[in-house]
Amino acid sequence: MIAETLTIPHYIGGAMILAAVFISTRHPPPAGRTRAQILGGIALGILSIALMAVGIVMAKPVLTAGNFPLMWAVAIRMMAGAACLTLMVLASPRRREMLAVFKPTVQWKYLLPGSFLGRLRLDGAVGRRLQIHQPPPSPPS
Repeated sequence: MIAETLTIPHYIGGAMILAAVFISTRHPPPAGRTRAQILGGIALGILSIALMAVGIVMAKPVLTAGNFPLMWAVAIRMMAGAACLTLMVLASPRRREMLAVFKPTVQWKYLLPGSFLGRLRLDGAVGRRLQIHQPPPSPPS
């Protein structure tokens, strides 16, 4: 479907991920949760991974064609995700509780500058790396 071939390292990586999932789930279920809630959470996790795989298959032809910058694809994906999450929070009856996380605290004094400066550093490093793979500009007519 996406013309990818799996090699031995891919299989080893997949086995390591599955082993990590099985090891990390060997604990008693959280208190106050029913079996139906736990199974529902597992089902939602499986659905999210399946939908992500569909999205990757849909996006691959565009990204491999070379005419759509990777950073724009990532930005559009993040904006769509943020918009969906915003709508979900606004529609929730517990939205006050969810939005309370964003009330500024003492830690914000360090978190905001750190995230901004870290992002600038990352943008610079990624931008320099991606410029190598950008097609050269066409000569003027």
